[in-house]
Amino acid sequence: MATTTFCTYLFLLSVSLSIFDLSSSSSEGDTLLSFKASIEDSKKALSTWSNTSSNHYCNWTGITCSTTPLLSVISINLQSLNLSGDISSSICDLPHLSYLNLADNIFNQPIPLHLSECASLETLNLSTNLIWGTIPSQISQFASLRVLDLGRNHIEGKIPESLGSLKNLQVLNMGSNLLSGTVPAVFGNLTKLEVLDLSQNPYLVSEIPEDIGDLENLQQLMLQSSSFQGKIPDSLVGLVSLTHLDLSENNLTGGVPQALPCLLYTSIYFFGTPNKSHITKKLRPNAI
Repeated sequence: MATTTFCTYLFLLSVSLSIFDLSSSSSEGDTLLSFKASIEDSKKALSTWSNTSSNHYCNWTGITCSTTPLLSVISINLQSLNLSGDISSSICDLPHLSYLNLADNIFNQPIPLHLSECASLETLNLSTNLIWGTIPSQISQFASLRVLDLGRNHIEGKIPESLGSLKNLQVLNMGSNLLSGTVPAVFGNLTKLEVLDLSQNPYLVSEIPEDIGDLENLQQLMLQSSSFQGKIPDSLVGLVSLTHLDLSENNLTGGVPQALPCLLYTSIYFFGTPNKSHITKKLRPNAI
C-alpha cells in the first residue's frame, strides 16, 4: 500500500512539474510578443515572432534559451535589424534574461531606465541608436550590469557621480556622444572595469581624473578626440593590465609620465592635438 501511495505521489509530482514548465514556457513566449508589440519592425525582421509560427519561441530570431533547470530566455540579440519604436519594460518579465543587445537600430528615446527592473540583466547594449537626453542619477539602479554600451548616440550633459555605484561593470562605453562638463572622480570605484571609452565627446572639457589610475584590471582606455586638458596624470602608471591607451586629439599639455612607456602596451597613442603640435606615438611591447 505504501509503495502504491509513493508511486502515485511521484506521478502527480511529475505531472505538476510538466504543467509548470509548459505554463512558464507559454508565459515567456507571450512576454516576447508583448515586447514586440511596442517595436516598429519595418523590415519584418521579427516575422518568426508569432503565435502562429511552427517554431518554438526559443528558435525565434535573436533568442537564446537555457535548458536547465527550466527552458527560459537568457539572451536577446536584435542588433542591426532596423528596429524602432519603444523599448518596453515588459521584457523584464523574463526572469533569467542576462543579455540584451539592441545596437545599431533606430530607437529614438531617452535611456530606458525601466530596464533596471530586469533583475538578471548583465549586458545592455544600446549603442548606435538615437538615444538622447542626459544620463540620470538613477543610472545607479543598474547594479547588476557588467557591460553597459551607450556609444554612438546623442546623450548629452554631465556624467553623474552615481555612475560610480555600478561596481560590477567590466565594460563601459559612452564614446561618440555629446557629454559635457568635467569627468567626476568616481571611476576609481569601478575596480572590475576592463574597458572604458569616453572618446569623441567634444564638449567633455575636463582633466583626466587621477583615480582612473586605480583601475588595475583596466585593459583599454579610450579618451581620444574629446577636450581633455591639463597634464597626463602620473597615476596612470598604475594601469598594469593596460593593452590599449589612446589620449590623442585632446588639449593635453606637458610631457608623458616617465614610467608610462615601461608598461607593456599593445598600442599607445599619446598626442596628436588638433593644432598638430605633437606627434602621435605608437609603441609595441619591447619596442623600447
